[in-house]
Amino acid sequence: MIVNAKGTIIAWNRALEEMSGIDKHVILGKDHSQGGVPFYRDIRPSLVDLLDKSDAELEASYAFVKRKGETLYAEAYAPALYNGKGAHIWAIATPLYDSDGHVIGAIETIRDITERKQAEEELQAWMHRYELIVEASGQVAYEYLVPTGDITWGRSFEKVLGYPQEEICGGFLQWQDLLHPEDREATLERLAAAEKACAFWDARYRLRHRLGHYVWIRDRGFFLPGPDGRAYNQLGMLEDITERKQAEEELKKSEEKYRAIFEEALEGIFQIRPEGGFLTANPALARILGFDSPEGLLRETSETITPIFVHPADHARLFDRLKEQERIEGYEVELVRQDGRRIWVSVNARTVRDSHGFLLYFEGTCVDITASREAEAALRESEQHLADIIAFLPDATLVIDRQGRVTAWNKAMEDLTKIPAREMLGQGDFAYAIPLYGERRPMLIDLAIHPDKEIERRYYRLTRRGSLIIGETDVPVVRGEKRFLSGWAQPIFDSSGATIGAIECVRDITDRQEAEEALAGSEARYRLLAENASDIIFTMDLDLRFTYISPSVERIRGYRVEEVLRQGLEEVLTPGSREAALKAFEEARWDASRGQIGERWMRRTLELEERCKDGSTIWTETTFTPLSDTQGHLTGFLGITRDITERRRAAEEKTRRDHSRGLRINKQSSLEGFNLDFSRC
Repeated sequence: MIVNAKGTIIAWNRALEEMSGIDKHVILGKDHSQGGVPFYRDIRPSLVDLLDKSDAELEASYAFVKRKGETLYAEAYAPALYNGKGAHIWAIATPLYDSDGHVIGAIETIRDITERKQAEEELQAWMHRYELIVEASGQVAYEYLVPTGDITWGRSFEKVLGYPQEEICGGFLQWQDLLHPEDREATLERLAAAEKACAFWDARYRLRHRLGHYVWIRDRGFFLPGPDGRAYNQLGMLEDITERKQAEEELKKSEEKYRAIFEEALEGIFQIRPEGGFLTANPALARILGFDSPEGLLRETSETITPIFVHPADHARLFDRLKEQERIEGYEVELVRQDGRRIWVSVNARTVRDSHGFLLYFEGTCVDITASREAEAALRESEQHLADIIAFLPDATLVIDRQGRVTAWNKAMEDLTKIPAREMLGQGDFAYAIPLYGERRPMLIDLAIHPDKEIERRYYRLTRRGSLIIGETDVPVVRGEKRFLSGWAQPIFDSSGATIGAIECVRDITDRQEAEEALAGSEARYRLLAENASDIIFTMDLDLRFTYISPSVERIRGYRVEEVLRQGLEEVLTPGSREAALKAFEEARWDASRGQIGERWMRRTLELEERCKDGSTIWTETTFTPLSDTQGHLTGFLGITRDITERRRAAEEKTRRDHSRGLRINKQSSLEGFNLDFSRC
């Protein structure tokens, strides 16, 4: 299970589907706490929650939790798994980082360890239950406590090695001292590795008998973890295999004359007993199966080779075919190496019988063909994947090999050129250029493989981004008319970095080109009008900063264009006019936020007092029009400013004269009224 930084489940693999019974399509996109339902029947945190913090309550829900670096290990019982049957699970959680070292999520892997737990519980009972049988068989049961080094030996120890119970109380140090000097170092190293991994232990070595000679021992056992996750004790069995070892040594001596060829062969060479175990194996076979030496391989497979088969039935099938046909060649079968990696081998083998027809053994050779099978499968998958991607690319796409032959011609290219892929695939000699240019000629895709200045001159706006080449050109015959095309071409490399071909994506940009040309012409015309207008034309953004202003501003206010573009509203308007303008702009913003900009604020005209560079002020009549994007969102303002200082002064002078005339009329009327009254007196 993989979760992203928000705790959302983004991966839920097939093994987890099988274990939980929950399909990935049901769980993907949900919070990772939902992942606990198929395990515990309710929503609960998971192990990944403990990666960056401690939670005593959450830790207590696990039978075992251990942190190693940034990785967490835990064991728990999940009662809801397998339709309520329940299972013991082992979980490992690790944070995931991006290339900059930032945590982008976490991964948690879960393994069913029910069988192991049951085995651990049953092993103790087995040791006691079958102790008498073990003693009768000549094997020695033992328990080794790792923290103390104490070893408890079964009563058969004296029968096998001659030491009575009272003489074998020295534990691990005494056992180590009894090891043959030639076996001691390797045996201790293997034991340390098994202990560290808390793994199964199967070793062969010699122990000193009480009488002084050495006895060959096969030692098999399990290391069991303690509460801290480290190996706590080992339960195992010792078996006297001296006679078997002696027989094997005799057999080796009798075959010494063939050893040189056997040892140096590159193919794995083997002999297999009719009972199913390896009789001999050469170094090449050991390497194929992941062992350091043939001896290591033989120790593991002297009884049976079934464990090396991924599918045990293949072992029986191989033997049955050999017995029936006496010989097989090129038999391919999947095996598992000692390290757990699966491999494919090709086997040639035959039966060997004595003069009476009695089967002695099988012998043969095998070759690891994993790389070739994987390469073939990967190549097929890669080719199919690439073909699928290219086929459904929205842009017209073609691919050529190093020799210039077309290897891909997708659906979009068919639509663009009206040439089906079946007619173009395999064509060379620049045939792919004919549907576009009407002639055989190099294109951008050829430039990706073979740099050529002549080809480059046929494109305009040619740019390079590493190995990627981008170019634009016009073609005369696509769809029977002149079209503008944009191309993206890049070489294709093999695993060694050698160029093996090239790919080009072609896009018809005729509409864009025509639109750009029309836009450029329109902008030029409007800019010409603005640059030569007597009034000031300007645009402002929503922060009321000038984004454009016409050159006429210098004639009217004395400032150069670049000076005005740096000015704020407080530097342009006097305080009273600034307040009036801000009020109008706020109304526009308010209407825009309510979707009413087109209803009440189509245009607003204000008389504003503006500052000039010489310190004077002028009165202007400024008309503001709101600007919006394609979604109707307010983006700024367009303004036209006209100097009305003289008009305003004339109006004020007229008002002053009218006011003076009114005063005279009022005064005259008053005098006439006075005379009238006087006459009455």
